[in-house]
Amino acid sequence: MSTTRQPTRPEIRGGDYPIDAARSGVVFSARKFGIFTIRSTMAVTEGEIRVGSRLEDSSARVTLDATSFTTPVRKRDEHVKGPRLLDVVRHPEIAFRSTELAMVDGKWIVGGVLVCHGAERRVDLDVDSLVPSGDTLVNRAASTLDRREFGVRAMKLVASSLLRIEVEVVAVRATNP
Repeated sequence: MSTTRQPTRPEIRGGDYPIDAARSGVVFSARKFGIFTIRSTMAVTEGEIRVGSRLEDSSARVTLDATSFTTPVRKRDEHVKGPRLLDVVRHPEIAFRSTELAMVDGKWIVGGVLVCHGAERRVDLDVDSLVPSGDTLVNRAASTLDRREFGVRAMKLVASSLLRIEVEVVAVRATNP
């Protein structure tokens, strides 16, 4: 006899949860020369999770500071932030806004629009965890993106076009006036 595990809905109070930028961030990873993985981080500048009466009616938005792109190698950071790749002078922010939240094959998926490098593309984030603790939410989600879809095409023989993105946001429920 087999049983199907029904996904559980976390008990989260409805309302607006501004993202705590200081406790949130994004990690990117990509293969270089197909041999080793380069990891980088980017800071969250602002955002909000809005929890609806049904979890499916919830939404999220987050903005990243592209100028904060950091790896262990400063020279690499300068190159990636330059005009051939991220071009942070012209595109200093990366923004995501959700358009749907749905349970797919027993896993929560946040679908939305990512604006990066002047291009808008649909992105689905797999929710790895959503942990409520009092009026605080810790949300971890991840996706794999093709940077070429956003017009970031340089270094195609050196760096993989596929980026793994891992997002962790901490949000605290706003108090009503």
